[in-house]
Amino acid sequence: MKLFGIDFTSSPSQRKPITVSVGEMKNSILYPKDIISLHSFETFERFLHQNSPYIMAIDFPFSLPHQWLQDMNWPLNWHHYVSLFENMSIEEFTSHIKIYRDKQPKGKKYHLREIDKLAKSCSPMMIDYIPVGRMFFKGAPILKRSGAYIPIHQNKTDSRCRLIVEGYPALITRRIIGKTPYKSDIKSKQTSAQKNTRAEIMHHILKQHLEIEFGYQVDIHSNLIPSFINDPTGDKLDSLLCLLQATWLYQHGYHKERGLKHIQRFTEGWIADPQFM
Repeated sequence: MKLFGIDFTSSPSQRKPITVSVGEMKNSILYPKDIISLHSFETFERFLHQNSPYIMAIDFPFSLPHQWLQDMNWPLNWHHYVSLFENMSIEEFTSHIKIYRDKQPKGKKYHLREIDKLAKSCSPMMIDYIPVGRMFFKGAPILKRSGAYIPIHQNKTDSRCRLIVEGYPALITRRIIGKTPYKSDIKSKQTSAQKNTRAEIMHHILKQHLEIEFGYQVDIHSNLIPSFINDPTGDKLDSLLCLLQATWLYQHGYHKERGLKHIQRFTEGWIADPQFM
């Protein structure tokens, strides 16, 4: 079983790729083996279509709040509304959000999914400062076309045993550093203090401080550790944190199609993390 953690972007490029941490599990120990850069949506889509069984956690919202879909008179079924957006341009999609937002009273402009409220994550309707809405628009159709099993949104398992779940690195970093900043995409805001914080996160992971909650140990080759610490954007570290969440899923037998029943109450979407068992 291949294990992947993916830091996603709504506009992949040579400068800002989709970043993948690759790992394997042996005797309850996770071994992160490699970091892969995918520089286009085409290469990302081909990556999802690989034949080998895998579990991957990807850092973007896979779905939209039911409240917004209802207010727009759009389908609530994930396949149906993602198909609807496949026929839109990104400009049309963001225009729908802006028009809706402008009509709403203060405090009700961005709806949250149930899981967003619990995870304290951004609304999938956010398209500006933290463009998770754009990530959804670009990423969800690719997930649908992959044919992989996506819990809640996919009724049938995948014959190739490919499982894709939503990850959220902040859930892990908050356990370790609270809300201390550890990354920035803006070069002028990248600091040595952030680098020290990334090193602190890695220290906690390598010292097995998450072992009891996640149920396994992590062993990273010394040659790979600097990659996670020295990347000021935090993309590589975030992909590693998503890998930890994908591995937690694997460790608890989800690759054998067990244990997913508890997430059915999250009808709008779910994030793979021990907090949401």
